[in-house]
Amino acid sequence: MPKSKLKLHRVIPFKDLAQYRHVKFLITQERQAIVAYKFVMLKMNAELKKLMKKKKLAKSDDPTDGLESGWTGEIPTIEVDLEALTSKVIDKYMSGLKWILMGDFAGAEAKKAAEAIGLKGKATPGIVHAAYLQSLDSHAQHYKDVTGQDAPEMPVDLVEASFDQIAKRVGRFVDQTLDQLKLDVIGAVDRKIVDHNFKALNEAHSEAHDALPQVGASEAVAEAGEGIADVLSARGLDAELKRTADNFEKKWDLAVRTDLAMASAAGTHQALLEIHGADNPDVRVVNVEMEDERVCTYCRNISKKPDGSWIKYRMNELQPSGYNFSRKRADWKISVSPQHPRCRCQTVYLPPGFEMDEYGGMYKK
Repeated sequence: MPKSKLKLHRVIPFKDLAQYRHVKFLITQERQAIVAYKFVMLKMNAELKKLMKKKKLAKSDDPTDGLESGWTGEIPTIEVDLEALTSKVIDKYMSGLKWILMGDFAGAEAKKAAEAIGLKGKATPGIVHAAYLQSLDSHAQHYKDVTGQDAPEMPVDLVEASFDQIAKRVGRFVDQTLDQLKLDVIGAVDRKIVDHNFKALNEAHSEAHDALPQVGASEAVAEAGEGIADVLSARGLDAELKRTADNFEKKWDLAVRTDLAMASAAGTHQALLEIHGADNPDVRVVNVEMEDERVCTYCRNISKKPDGSWIKYRMNELQPSGYNFSRKRADWKISVSPQHPRCRCQTVYLPPGFEMDEYGGMYKK
């Protein structure tokens, strides 16, 4: 390699590391997923309210505590087919969110749902796929930064096969997250219905007793029932749905971060093997932490020695990516980053003849 090129690639500051830019990319993708979530929940809540406003009170056959025997069947309460609501409304919006995360891997129905609710054109689909590909690109750029040469090309069939496996694994986590969100939304609607029915029955009970001195029992019940024959309050439902969306937002954010981290880690592992030749036992890597106050003690301890110098690992010392995700902290082991959910560390290849400065930048010895 010409000396001029060696000089060009002699020092790479921490913030110029391709892997550092990859972390910034993941943060941007995460924010996009949050914006999409808020948009979806806002539109879904509006559609649910519109649907529920058409639900008239219907007589219930269920006995109700606090009312005399025989009264319940004469007093109107709301009966709602929650299963129908799920299939017509909630599933459509959950599919749209899955499309944002998985893109084409979410299936044709998810794409159709995203178009129907106005997501298409407002958000980029397949952010999990993007995280994987951008991880590969970042390592290819890292190779070029430290050698001055283009990285070896990754076989297309290998990349596709690798992501097929990632899509299956991440897809299961996505489905679990969306199933929980769906249950929370159904629960919010159900709570509002129960609350409305309780108030309606209580009001009818009170009005019927007040009317008893003037009319007979059957007439009193009939009059009370007519007095509360109304539709569900959209305002009350809106508050319940908004509370549900706000409460779930942190769970959504954590799930998105975890899914992006899993895809990114898989890309890192693949790149280390294919681009950097990390199947060689002498290849060294460093767990580069983000050098700020948010870094956890575990990541700091596996990144640096007490004297502040970086710890260099051989690839065979690292567990597969995601190793620590299902384990207690006491059982964690050094792995291909991320080390844990919400981890911002990166596994960085340290080529022969290069060292890292105290700030995470690379330089040629």
